[in-house]
Amino acid sequence: MRVDILLNPETNKKLFVTIHRGSDQIGGSCVEIEHDGVRIVLDLGMPLSKPGGLPGEQFEWDKWKVKGVGELMQARILPKIPGLYRGIEDGPPVAALIITHAHGDHYGFAGFVRDDVPVYLTAGTRALMEASLLFLGPDRLLAGGTMPKRLEMIAHTNDHWRPRKVNLFTLRFHPVDHSAPGAMAVEVQAGGKTVFYSGDFRAGGYYGKLFPHLLKHGPKHVDLLLMEGTTLGRGEDPAGLHDEADVHSALVTELKDKKNLGCVFASSQNLDRIRVISDVAAELGMTFYIAPYTAYVLHLLAHAGIRGQIPGGNVKHIRILEDRSHEAKLAPETLHDITGGRGTVKLREMMQNRSKAIWLGREYLLKRFFRDKALDGDEVGRGGSYPFTSLRLIWSMWKGYRDRSDLAEWAKKRGLKWKDIHVSGHASRSDLAKLVDAMTPKFLVPIHTEWPAEYRQFHAKLREFSRSEERRVGKECVSTC
Repeated sequence: MRVDILLNPETNKKLFVTIHRGSDQIGGSCVEIEHDGVRIVLDLGMPLSKPGGLPGEQFEWDKWKVKGVGELMQARILPKIPGLYRGIEDGPPVAALIITHAHGDHYGFAGFVRDDVPVYLTAGTRALMEASLLFLGPDRLLAGGTMPKRLEMIAHTNDHWRPRKVNLFTLRFHPVDHSAPGAMAVEVQAGGKTVFYSGDFRAGGYYGKLFPHLLKHGPKHVDLLLMEGTTLGRGEDPAGLHDEADVHSALVTELKDKKNLGCVFASSQNLDRIRVISDVAAELGMTFYIAPYTAYVLHLLAHAGIRGQIPGGNVKHIRILEDRSHEAKLAPETLHDITGGRGTVKLREMMQNRSKAIWLGREYLLKRFFRDKALDGDEVGRGGSYPFTSLRLIWSMWKGYRDRSDLAEWAKKRGLKWKDIHVSGHASRSDLAKLVDAMTPKFLVPIHTEWPAEYRQFHAKLREFSRSEERRVGKECVSTC
């Protein structure tokens, strides 16, 4: 999709905004902005759904990872953007790639970026990308196999709001609250016009105060607002949870009787949720057990300048579970640091303390250590496994991740039920409306949504697009490509 905004009728110079992916799907976001021959790119994500596939059909990178850049562009897996990719001689480099946050559907193809392209990102985003590359490998979250070479860091200070001149563009980076720490929105100015790209954001997290700050101090009367709409088309949470404080209360209610091991499935990179679980453990006098990978993520974030107290292995009520596959990836001094010098503990210790334990669960360990039938009178079965009846399962992530695994069926066969305690990392319908009202855009364009028609409810001129559509409004031209 391409949106052409005429900047100067006398010289006929235009600002071209091309949405390569995201106008009618969640994941794989990529926006290209061009002015007078100079181009920047906002996000370069790996898609979640198969390009050109049926609704709900997942994108499987394993089937494509052996292909070259040229083949990936031809198949429309990689957006066709000249001057962006390594090994392709197709013109001068783009002026910049901006990565708004550390979720693979926004940075997953950044490993293909050529070395002379500057990549703007926050220290928090860099920390999470590096942790993912080390522990999960390039096949999972950073296709291309390497971090971009030329990194331009955005500090977690007033540096966010400081205007940055990038060739013909002036950029301002606005920190936002999201489930990925270090997330930001991007304000782009060129030729007297303003484009605002929201990235992913919300208002109900640890950094929720950033949202009213954006409403008050963000740009007004923007020419184009590219706004995410992940939650549109979804119903309200049946449990009535709206923010992380609600998650805290729900977890306390669920775990306070201390009957069994509290097994909470949540992302190690969702700092807000890790903070909440840690606080619940402290409040209830319980121990919070996490993996070395989680501890390493927290360690990197603490050194990346993320504001606020970050829990870790040096906190009394947090212990790091032994996992030799994780530990083998870390230097001895790093392992010492992330465990607070206390080392790791074995699963047996957690299970002996299970009535006062919260475990940040992992699928492969869950299936490995909790067997189908308990031996009479035996707490620990053959091979060091444990009775699954000692589990209390809590899902604190997007339900779609569970649906894509066999965990729901695994629990059902054993008579276990998942308790869903989660709030989205994305803005609610009412908060989306507040952003539109605050920025009063000339045009509103959907992105990162499966429900673009839902944008009609907002007080702005909506531009929806079909593949063959072209519209002209006065001196403004809006078209698709």
